[in-house]
Amino acid sequence: MDTDAVFGDLHLVPRELREILRWLRREIGPRHGPARREPPLELLSWGRQYLPEHFRRPPSAMHVWLAAQLDRTRTARGVKINVLGPRGSAKSTVATLAYPLRAALECAEPYIWIISDTRHQACAHLENIKAELTDNSRLAADYPARAGRGPVWRTGQIVLPGGAAIEAYGTGQRIRGRRHGASRPTLILCDDLQIS
Repeated sequence: MDTDAVFGDLHLVPRELREILRWLRREIGPRHGPARREPPLELLSWGRQYLPEHFRRPPSAMHVWLAAQLDRTRTARGVKINVLGPRGSAKSTVATLAYPLRAALECAEPYIWIISDTRHQACAHLENIKAELTDNSRLAADYPARAGRGPVWRTGQIVLPGGAAIEAYGTGQRIRGRRHGASRPTLILCDDLQIS
């Protein structure tokens, strides 16, 4: 590689440039290289690691199935999943807390909607995500550039420091034509809709 051709405008002598490259390789490489080579954690493992207070009990067969379906959406777009289960069976914990939180932090989904029967319900789900982003030390340690309070931090809308947006809507709200930058919604989660 001709370093003079690439970095000539920086006014660095080759010796200085070599020192910078050695430093990058020594300091940055060990932290980022393994992260790129390791396969991403599956959703339930991610939840147990980063949200242990929400994932205290062993997963049920429904949780394992749901997490596998959600993990599949990393590579298969346009997937629709419908889950019916009794109240208190942690459907929302897996699908409306852990899944969108991981997707936003890993920048897998740039624009996420959470839709519930009422705006109040959807905003409650978003408040749970906001609490994890600001109060969860595990997330802060492993996602330092993406966790925490972002540039937009409202009741029904947040934008994470990494750029992903999450918005909360009730079924009666007008949602046509919305965008986040150039993105239309890339992930829509419907939680506890009342269909008559």
